[in-house]
Amino acid sequence: MFLSLECKPCVLNPIEYWNPSHYEKEQQNIRNNCWQWVCLNSEVPADKDYCSRTVSGVPVVVWNQSGKIRAFKNVCLHRNSKIIPDGCGKLAILRCQYHGWEYSNDGQLCRIPDSKCFQGLSLPSQGLIELRIENFGDFILICFDHNTPSIRSLLGGMREEIDRHFCGWRLFRKNSKDISVNWKIVVENAVESYHVPIVHPKSFKTYRLEEWHDHQISEIFTRFHDLKPWSNSIVGWGYRLLTRLMVGNKNPDRMTHVHIFPNMLFYYGDLFSIFYIVEAVQPEKSRLRSFFYLSPINLSRQKKFWVLDSIPFLAVQLLMLPFLSFIFFRILKEDLRILQDVQDGFKYPSGLGVLGAREERVLAFQQYLKRVIKAG
Repeated sequence: MFLSLECKPCVLNPIEYWNPSHYEKEQQNIRNNCWQWVCLNSEVPADKDYCSRTVSGVPVVVWNQSGKIRAFKNVCLHRNSKIIPDGCGKLAILRCQYHGWEYSNDGQLCRIPDSKCFQGLSLPSQGLIELRIENFGDFILICFDHNTPSIRSLLGGMREEIDRHFCGWRLFRKNSKDISVNWKIVVENAVESYHVPIVHPKSFKTYRLEEWHDHQISEIFTRFHDLKPWSNSIVGWGYRLLTRLMVGNKNPDRMTHVHIFPNMLFYYGDLFSIFYIVEAVQPEKSRLRSFFYLSPINLSRQKKFWVLDSIPFLAVQLLMLPFLSFIFFRILKEDLRILQDVQDGFKYPSGLGVLGAREERVLAFQQYLKRVIKAG
C-alpha cells in the first residue's frame, strides 16, 4: 500500500535542476555529508589492483594492498595533477603521471625525481589524503567526512538484504551511458511509477494496483516491493520453474527496488540483480552506470539434479540474460525520449510542482537532499 494518498508540493525548486551555482552547492554538500559509491569489490579483487574514478568532482583511487582496501584522494602534492587517470588495473606503487612523484602503500610521499632540485621542501602534508571506506554487497563506498555515521549503521537491516542479493553473485554485464539531463531527473524517474502507462505502454501497460505496492521510506533509503501475484503466463511459469531448479525456491517473490540516497539504485530478486548508479557530471549532464548480476546455483540442489549443470543454466545463459538486458535498455530508451523535455521544462516552470502517491519515494528523496543542503 502507499503510505499516503494525499498529494504534496515538490520540495526542490525547478532552478535546482539546471542552475550551475545551485549545482556546485549541492555537490559540495553531498561530498561533505554522504557516503558515495566509487567501485566494485570485484574490480579490485587481488593485491595491487586499483580503480580510479571521479566522485562528486573529486579524483579518488581505491587500492588493494594485500587484501586491505584503502582509498586516497588521487591528487599529487607537487602541482595538483591527477596522479593516475580514471580506470582500473594493477599498480605496484602510485606514481604521478605528470612528474613522477611516488607514494607508498600508506599514501606517504616516498620518492621525488631529481630531488636535489627541491632543497628546503616544505609541504603541508607528506602524504595523500586517505578517505573513509566501507563496503556491502559488491560495492565499495567512500566518505569525505569523518563525522558521518557508518553506512552500515545508517542502513540497518537493509544492508543484509542487499548483501544476500549481491555478495557472491556473478557479474555478467556492465554498461555506462552519458545522459544530457540533471542527475536528479534520472533518479526521480527511476523511483516513481506514475509515468509508466504513458512512457512505457508496451513494457508495463498500466499501473500496479495500490494493494500490490509495499513501500518503505526511511531517512537514508526508500524501498518498493512488488506484491503482484505471479500469473500462469509463460513468463510467470518459466520464472518460477527456473527459480525452483536453480535456487530451490518454490514460491519466489517478485522484484524489489531500493534507492539508497543520494544516487544508488538496486533492483533484485531470486535469479538476478541489477545495481545502477547515477553520477552527477555537470548541471545538465549525468552518467548512468549499470551492473547486472546472476544468482549462484544452490550447490545442494546441484548434487541432487545433475541437469543443473546443463539445461537450466544454459537456458539462463542463452535466453534469460540477453532478455533481461534487452528489457532494461528498452525501458531506458523509452525514458530517454522524454527526460530531455523534462529537463527543458525546468527552465520555464509553471510552478513548484506537485507529487502524488505513486511519487512518494520522489518526495522522500527531495526531502533528503534539502536536509543535506541545509547541513552545509
